[in-house]
Amino acid sequence: MGFSPYYKALFTQPFILQMVAIIQADMQSALNLVTGVTFNPATPTLGLQSYIEYDLAVMPPGNVPQLIVTPPRVLKIDEGSQLTERSGGMLEFITTVGNQSPNVLAQNLQMYLRALAYVIDTAESNAASDQSQMYQSLPISLPFWTPTTTTPIQTGSLIYMRVVSMEFGNLYRNQQGFLQAASLLARIDLEEV
Repeated sequence: MGFSPYYKALFTQPFILQMVAIIQADMQSALNLVTGVTFNPATPTLGLQSYIEYDLAVMPPGNVPQLIVTPPRVLKIDEGSQLTERSGGMLEFITTVGNQSPNVLAQNLQMYLRALAYVIDTAESNAASDQSQMYQSLPISLPFWTPTTTTPIQTGSLIYMRVVSMEFGNLYRNQQGFLQAASLLARIDLEEV
């Protein structure tokens, strides 16, 4: 006899891909808003460019700016939930940028995280229609991922999402080279049927 679960909980895997698709769509506008300058590839020294590289595991960047989105280190599951699967944890968004000046790196990292926080905190309400971007199939472009659109999360399954911290600890380390990273944590609560 085959196993037939009463629910189809997918936890954070489709949610992470949905967030990457939303960031791919909205990040450049958020950076333009934060910096006050519209990025133009013809004059790349003005404004900040959206992420070039997206990864789902922590790895050194091949290209910068890079964004890594990782699942929670611990995904807490509510063992008291019945006929639904309630879970929650902290998604980590790691940004790596490059510049020859450590001072410029410090400023750019803060602007990238401000723009990223804007995208994350407004993701559920930034819908082109009455339905949130979270619950729509969106275009996504990842070199290691064959699908070109996301599988949206279950309608209504995102209970809570909010940026809760920014981590700039790497700015306090003396590093060689032209790269610097910082991270942002967003708390999420899901309830799936």
